[in-house]
Amino acid sequence: MAWSASDGPASSLIGVQARVFEAIAGDGALVGTLGDLTRRFGTRSDDLLACLDELRRAGWVRAETDPGGALHLRLKP
Repeated sequence: MAWSASDGPASSLIGVQARVFEAIAGDGALVGTLGDLTRRFGTRSDDLLACLDELRRAGWVRAETDPGGALHLRLKP
């Protein structure tokens, strides 16, 4: 689900946050390049990064990058 004019920006980002969190919680981790993850969640890269930053600042998710540019997302213990 990509952002549309009928959705407010906040509601769109909350939906992406929820889908990202569910994916991490379900699999234990989420790994992929920014491009891979934006396609998977149907959003723009800046919106995905904003969602990940909110989840990280809330203390729910740990985000790391590897030398190849892949993002590694895990739930914080």
